[in-house]
Amino acid sequence: MSHYLPLAPTALDQCLRNQDLLAEILSSGARNSTDLASTRRTLYSAALTSKLFSECAVKLLWRRLSNILPLLRLLPTFRLEGEVYILPGLVTEEEWAVVHRYAAYVRDIGFTPHSRGDSLGDRASLDPSVYVLLAMRGRPLFPNLRRLVLPTKGYIAEMMLCLSSSIKSLTLESISDIWAETFLDRLASDGAHLSYLSLGNCHRSNPLLSKSIAFRTLRVLELCGLDKDITAAHLTEVGSLPALQSFVTDMVGWDGVELTSVARQGLFRTLTDLKINATPARLHRNVPDFLSVASSREMQSLSLGTSMGEKWEANTHSAATLSAIMRCIGARWATTLRHLDIRRIAGSPDDLAPLEEVTGLQNVSLKSVLHEPLSDTRILSVIRNWTNLRTLEIVGPGAEADIVFLRCLAEHCLALRTLRVAYTAAPPPPLDLTAPMTPHLLEELWFVPPGRGDIWNRTKITRLAQYFDHFFPHLVLIRGEGHMWWEEVEQLVFEYQDRRHMNSQMLM
Repeated sequence: MSHYLPLAPTALDQCLRNQDLLAEILSSGARNSTDLASTRRTLYSAALTSKLFSECAVKLLWRRLSNILPLLRLLPTFRLEGEVYILPGLVTEEEWAVVHRYAAYVRDIGFTPHSRGDSLGDRASLDPSVYVLLAMRGRPLFPNLRRLVLPTKGYIAEMMLCLSSSIKSLTLESISDIWAETFLDRLASDGAHLSYLSLGNCHRSNPLLSKSIAFRTLRVLELCGLDKDITAAHLTEVGSLPALQSFVTDMVGWDGVELTSVARQGLFRTLTDLKINATPARLHRNVPDFLSVASSREMQSLSLGTSMGEKWEANTHSAATLSAIMRCIGARWATTLRHLDIRRIAGSPDDLAPLEEVTGLQNVSLKSVLHEPLSDTRILSVIRNWTNLRTLEIVGPGAEADIVFLRCLAEHCLALRTLRVAYTAAPPPPLDLTAPMTPHLLEELWFVPPGRGDIWNRTKITRLAQYFDHFFPHLVLIRGEGHMWWEEVEQLVFEYQDRRHMNSQMLM
């Protein structure tokens, strides 16, 4: 008889038996998918693959739901009669135990207007007796729920069933004001500690704002579509939240706000992220004063603009607003700001001057802001100081790039990896191949159509490819809207790269 020593477990065996590591691998795939149905199919297949995968995949499979039907289908007698789901007969404690076991896995419920009836859409609904039976259980249906999204007033019963003090993230859209108040009251009384709260399309804002202030742990607050009754007192309460880091608003309902009456010190002290998407009238009237009210010295991300569809127009009000915004950034957040997004606030290159001091910017997007060529010396004077810039987007009527602009980026913005601009219709001059260039690591070039007719020919394609390869020898993508010629430019750039690689191999 021979004796064989047991083989040591391989790295693969150890990985598969480590539930924490396996959960990270499987959940990574789930996080990268925006399609819930596709994610569930993938996790379901993983659960059927082996016993090693099953426990972890099942927990992840139940982590996120778009309605409560999957949970109710665990009950043997739950069925659809006509267009209504019913639960006839008695349910044993053993059957309830199965429901509660899987409900404990649920962390995220995002109801959608077409999910209540599953594949039947809005035609199917739960019989009221089912809601009553679930409510009579006397315990939270989802004890470990972290995120809840309720999009319409048609989900009142689901709202109360999902009530749990474990909720950290809450979104209420178009929910009846009375029910929203009741829900927020219950959460506060149960000791919930919200970190994210989004209120949208509510029409009686005073009590809702008062309830939101009860959650002193809020880090993110979004107030949109609150169409009346916002006052300076409410804004003071919101700005006094001790942990608030991100504030989002469309300024709807701010008509009665007198920002000059708001205390100039101590509000929004901890804010690092501000996003305002308002109508032009509210933007020009309120934004400069609001920025002066915010006392944060650590602002990292700023997104300001007018609503989609608003007419782009360069006027006195817009220029004054942009100038005030830029002066505030330069004076208070020059050392902290990393992300800047300005949309449809027209101005001139002179207004950008304070940004010369904001050298830590990593992502900049200016849409319908400038109307001068990007080779304007005032614009280049600002951009060459953004040495940490990684993504840059400048689009708008007349704001077109040319070789001078690209050369400035190649020489000064060495961290840039993605660029999106409109390229001028003017043909580029011949390339001076003797001009030395430091190899730049830009990876992606995106071009939008210029504001006037663009004429293409073989000479222009060749010269553009030569310049792009000369300035940015590590490009992996060139995309352009409006013309198929950009594909030929990209192909020619790749041919230059291949030829250069082959020559370097031959010299080795």
